[in-house]
Amino acid sequence: MLGTAMRFDAGVRMLTIMCAVSVFGQQRPNFTGTWKEVKPGWVQIEKIEHQDPYLKKVTEGRGTVFGFGGKWEYRTDGDEHAENIEGWQRWSTVYWQGPALVFQHVEKVGYRVTFTRESWTLSDNGQTLTKARRIVNMDGVREGTDTFQKQ
Repeated sequence: MLGTAMRFDAGVRMLTIMCAVSVFGQQRPNFTGTWKEVKPGWVQIEKIEHQDPYLKKVTEGRGTVFGFGGKWEYRTDGDEHAENIEGWQRWSTVYWQGPALVFQHVEKVGYRVTFTRESWTLSDNGQTLTKARRIVNMDGVREGTDTFQKQ
């Protein structure tokens, strides 16, 4: 009888540990902060407010020739969200893939369709934001990676 109780106790402990590991493995990073990317002739600042499932991003870029900026709001719930503004259409889906936040966009302007997939990851210390991107359209496939430092 004692052996059965000990095996049950060990089984409960193992199940508890497995659940704890599973919950820990599901932790999602928080991208909140001001992030800066510097490249030759270019500086980009992104201010991100992230309270899952909501993410807001304000971007400001300055180059030697031009600058740009914009504001975006996303839901990280994996549902598709559509926008339609004067001939410009965009369908976006943002979802978690492990610790990475994945953004998928399909944009249609006139007859031109562009598919963009961008994956955000944080470094272990939370000070580096890496964005890996693939853009597919009628001109071909472009891939790139941008690295931002927390300010």
